[in-house]
Formats: sequence, C-alpha cells, structure tokens
Amino acid sequence: MKRILLMLSLLLIMSCAGTAPPQDGSNAETFISKNFSRENHDRLIILPIQRYGKGVVKEFEYDYSISDKYSLEFMKLNFTILDRGQLNLMLNEKALDMAGFINQGDFRDLKELFNADMVLVGSSEVEWIPPRTLNFNGMESPQRGFYDLKSSSIRIIDTQTSEVLITSQTNNWYGSASTEIMLSIKSKLAEKGLLD
Repeated sequence: MKRILLMLSLLLIMSCAGTAPPQDGSNAETFISKNFSRENHDRLIILPIQRYGKGVVKEFEYDYSISDKYSLEFMKLNFTILDRGQLNLMLNEKALDMAGFINQGDFRDLKELFNADMVLVGSSEVEWIPPRTLNFNGMESPQRGFYDLKSSSIRIIDTQTSEVLITSQTNNWYGSASTEIMLSIKSKLAEKGLLD
C-alpha cells in the first residue's frame, strides 16, 4: 500500500511540475562576429569549462565532460578539433595553471604550438545542492548531491587577434545547457551560410 501511495505521490508531483521549454536553441543567445569565416577559422582547441558558484570547493573547478561534449558537437559541424592533451605540457613549461592561462587571455601560444585558429573557453555558474533525504508519505528516499546549473556561456576566440568570434549563453536551463548553446550556434551559422 505504501508503495502505491509513493508512486501516486510521485506521479502527482511530476504532473504538477509543468513542462520544460523545448530544447531547440531558442533559450540561448548567440552572436557571431562579422569577422568569422570558415576559410580562416577551422582549427579549434576546446579548453575545460570553468565551474564556479555557491558550494564549489575550489575558486575554479573544471568540467572536462562538457568540454568533450562541445568537441563532439563542433566535429559534427566539420570543424577540426585539436587535442588539448599537450596543453598541460605547455602550461608546465610556462609555470601556469589552467586558470592563469585562461585569465591572461593571450592565446597566441596556441596558434604557434598547435596551429589553432580558435580557442573555446567557457564557464558554468552552479550551486551545490548537498545530499539529503526526502520523505514521501513516511518513506525516506536518499538523494545524492548535485550541481544545479544557473547559467552557462562560451566564447570562441581568434588565437591571433584575441577577438571574440562567437559567444553564446543560456540561463537557468532545464535540459542540457551545452546542447541548447550548440543548437543556437548551429542555427546562427546556418542563417549566415557558414555551415559546410
């Protein structure tokens, strides 16, 4: 009987929650510079996405899984994605960590060492929701802690000039922020006739 009540309670909660907006790119804002061209901007290196906000342990944490998702999505758009594996060697030689490298904003070394035309940098503002136990009609259900996404943004920067070529952001997204951003970028590239 308790299981039936628990299931009915969950169904009621889910039906009252409403529906999430469609994931079609319309919930992200994207700008593409007039100086962006596929002829001059093909080779892209994607840095780890910085995670910051309430409950983040370090000043900056890095999310490699989101960076890998962006790599996959840009490869689908026929960009050449460069392996960032050698980047740590370069940073060690310059006595920099990832935060120092990104914050200095000078990516000309990426042009020289990797022949990269562009670099993708991004951040996600999150809030850590600690583990807790929810109670449904007398039945306890332990929940793991998780990061609640508040906003996400990326910038694609020309490694030679440091000009921001593409920028996109989404706030308080219900689905995948990286998917929403990529759908928006793909739509804008198509509008401008910049997809292969």
